[in-house]
Amino acid sequence: MTKLEMAEPIADLIFGGVLERHPGLKVISVEAYSGWLAFVAEYADHA
Repeated sequence: MTKLEMAEPIADLIFGGVLERHPGLKVISVEAYSGWLAFVAEYADHA
């Protein structure tokens, strides 16, 4: 597993509108090397 392997499915949830359509949905990412999260969050803010 690479450090960014979980970034794509989580980005799909965010940019695909899934979280907006289902505001009560809870998402859990386990064993995902969360160090990439800050980088992806900053990138997502600009996108």
